Amino acid sequence: MSLPATLQRMSDAWRESWRQRRELEGPRLLAHERDFLPAADALRETPPHPAPRWLLGAILLLAASTLLWATLGRLDVVSVAEGMVLAVGRSKPIQTDVTAVVSQVHVQEGQRVRAGQLLVEFDPSATASELAKVEEQREVAALDEARARALLQASEGGAPGPPVLPDMPADARQQWQSRLQAQQAELQAARAGAASTVAERQAEVVATRASIDALRQSLPISREMAADYKRLLAGKYVARHAWLERERVALEQAQQLAAQQARLAQAQAAQAQALQQLQQFDAQRRAELLAQAQEAAQRLSAHEQDLRRLRQRDAPTRLAAPVDGIVHQLAVTAPGAVVTPAQPIMQIVPADAPSEIEAFLANRDVGFVQVGQPVNIKVDTFDFTRFGMLTGRVTARSPDAINDPQRGPVYAVRIRLDARQGTPLALAPGMSVRAEIRTGRRRILQYFLSPLQRRISESARER
Repeated sequence: MSLPATLQRMSDAWRESWRQRRELEGPRLLAHERDFLPAADALRETPPHPAPRWLLGAILLLAASTLLWATLGRLDVVSVAEGMVLAVGRSKPIQTDVTAVVSQVHVQEGQRVRAGQLLVEFDPSATASELAKVEEQREVAALDEARARALLQASEGGAPGPPVLPDMPADARQQWQSRLQAQQAELQAARAGAASTVAERQAEVVATRASIDALRQSLPISREMAADYKRLLAGKYVARHAWLERERVALEQAQQLAAQQARLAQAQAAQAQALQQLQQFDAQRRAELLAQAQEAAQRLSAHEQDLRRLRQRDAPTRLAAPVDGIVHQLAVTAPGAVVTPAQPIMQIVPADAPSEIEAFLANRDVGFVQVGQPVNIKVDTFDFTRFGMLTGRVTARSPDAINDPQRGPVYAVRIRLDARQGTPLALAPGMSVRAEIRTGRRRILQYFLSPLQRRISESARER
């Protein structure tokens, strides 16, 4: 007999038994009837309580429902990144263009301000003192330029003229003239040393030339006399010693002429060197004076611009808010503080400026994060169980890792917040947040089985 036929017979027998189960059990006794039976028969005839059966059924139903829920249900897969709130690029820096002393601060960190609202007041006396200081610096630069150009004119052979400062007091003009004369005398003394050396070398050349001219005139006469004595010696009219004496004189004059000519060459070289040194001294002095004049002219131009800026300011002692917004990064909090030009005093974050989140991802999560993925943001300042969470989307991700000293290599992501509905949270730049980036979905069963799968995948391979 084949297996299908056997299974069919067993199935038919089970169905027939199940259909006749009531008849096979026999008649059931009522409760008061079972009371008159012996104890063993009463226990046998009493049916079991249905509660355990119901409990077992409930447990089986719950297990099946849980398995079905874990198989069909899905959970979000998120990558968590911590960061802070940023204002998008429209913060207004508040600063001054001059050095000033703060007299009063009218705002606090995080305060909302309106456009035109007074922020900081400065001490007006400090501005006046700065104006006087700049005027003094301008006058010094003008005097330095005039003195350098006067000395430059004197070095070129002209007479130094008075400084072109019509409002200069008489005592200042006299002081300028005395200093000019002292500096001119110092330069002339330094040049006189080089000029005297040139004169000495020139006199030496003249004296040597005179000696050469004298020897050139006397040497032919001495040679002619020596020749005459030689002829007289041949006729035995003079002694030999007389002729030798004339020859010696002619030879000495010839040697002296050669020595003087060499000395003349040396004197001429020394004269040229001294003249070159004098020319170098003059050129160096002119270059130094010209550089001093140019440097003074640059300082004068800068101080004149500072004066025009100081004199043209309408309200140099007050700073007001340029737009509606929130005070951020307040650097001055008490009177008496000194601020310098271009020093940031505070930032005004516009009230309508969109906010962004800059968060940092761990190295293990960056491969799953893509631009455009939705994000849930929990602000640490506001409990999300009470105030809820903000939503946004990833707008950018850094291509390279950033080395964080505490967390190691991390990747920066930018998150743009969605338009908020209901009561908006008072977000301020610098608030810390926790961003949960939704990178996908997975079954609940996979969540519970993933540790087991990881353990199986990584085990049984060690040495």
